[in-house]
Amino acid sequence: MMGTGGLVALTPLAVMAASARLLSIDEQAAVAIAAGTGAFLAAIAGAATLEARLAEPRLAEKTYVPLWATLLGLLGGVLLALGEISPVFICIGLPACMVALQIGRLHAVNASAWKTELVAAAALSIALLVALLLLLSTSPLAYVPLGVGAAVAAASRSVGAPWRVAGRPATSTVIWITMETAVVAAIPYVTNFAILAFLGPADTVAFRLVLSTLGVLQPILGYVRVRLLGRHSKRLIVGCYGLSALALSSVLVLHFTGVLMLVYGEAWEPVTVAILLLASVWKLLTISETAPFASLRRRGSVRTVFTARFVSAVVNVTLTTTAAALSGTMVAVFAAFVLAQMVTIVLYTVMDSRDRRSRSEGDIQTQ
Repeated sequence: MMGTGGLVALTPLAVMAASARLLSIDEQAAVAIAAGTGAFLAAIAGAATLEARLAEPRLAEKTYVPLWATLLGLLGGVLLALGEISPVFICIGLPACMVALQIGRLHAVNASAWKTELVAAAALSIALLVALLLLLSTSPLAYVPLGVGAAVAAASRSVGAPWRVAGRPATSTVIWITMETAVVAAIPYVTNFAILAFLGPADTVAFRLVLSTLGVLQPILGYVRVRLLGRHSKRLIVGCYGLSALALSSVLVLHFTGVLMLVYGEAWEPVTVAILLLASVWKLLTISETAPFASLRRRGSVRTVFTARFVSAVVNVTLTTTAAALSGTMVAVFAAFVLAQMVTIVLYTVMDSRDRRSRSEGDIQTQ
């Protein structure tokens, strides 16, 4: 499951790698913003469509793959495959594919649909391999296998999955969960625009490449997060730390050996060791907030979660935007991410403790 998620995370990365070799710097920046838009919309769509259902104990069928998501994935795949014609097709097709793949993956993880995941993994693996071979010869056809692979993966995940289910979560639950997901997803999205404004298009592309490269962690974090929404598991959290450290170490090795420079070309030049180390520390710190977040969600404390996430988002955006404006370096931006994440961990832990204590006191008074 986590391996397939890694392939999903590599899809936008492969698109940006192709763009780094085939497009101008301004067009690359547009694709980078499109990738950020896709990540933002995928998070919101997943929250509103499926995560809200996971927060409702009364619903028998938790997740599904809506028909619109499958159709969106097919349309996005076609547009992405036509990326050679115009960067506009890439900027529309990539976010569409990311939304469809995210929803399909959320259902697959919750339903343990490993058979369709194997098909999706095969499609994405072949697509990435063919695209890489085409990129080595700087062929503009590199977008074709990526679009086809994304479309096949989106379609395969719908096979055997319900496309409509009985019952709906409470409207208030959907609204709260969607809003709190949106404020978190907005952090890298807004930061991307801040970097474009204060540091320029080259750093914008490099920033998105770093985030997407470290996206190898997202399948691990996403899998753990979905599982913890069902029940707490210390073993799962410890395992997440171990796998994440291993994944980040692999990224650093690829940087030191020059593999990432070979794949991304000049677009990777602004990325330094200091940037990667700070980004890695930041990503590892995000694991610490997962347990108190899931604990609050399991208790149905959606308003508390929204408050915590809103405060965290304000801290993150304020610090990173200020760092970009005053320092003009990505090192300062990622240092700001680390500092903001430390504040977030303390915030979540305190709010989870208070919420648990408040509910315990309420139960005692009721008795």
